[in-house]
Amino acid sequence: MEYKGIRYVLRLGIAREEWSVGIHPPGTSAIEKSMKGTRQMAERMALSMIETWLKLHGEQGPKNSN
Repeated sequence: MEYKGIRYVLRLGIAREEWSVGIHPPGTSAIEKSMKGTRQMAERMALSMIETWLKLHGEQGPKNSN
């Protein structure tokens, strides 16, 4: 999936409601975090991680809002 030009992935863990959230900013290494909660919570976390990354890096990169 993609948000504001940055790819992100949600992976369901082995345990119930366990998620791995990863974002893939262009030109840098992936950033991953684990969390417990619903899929919607995991997606909100991914979007929040992207917004934070964009703020810290001067909103570089393409702009594709999805």
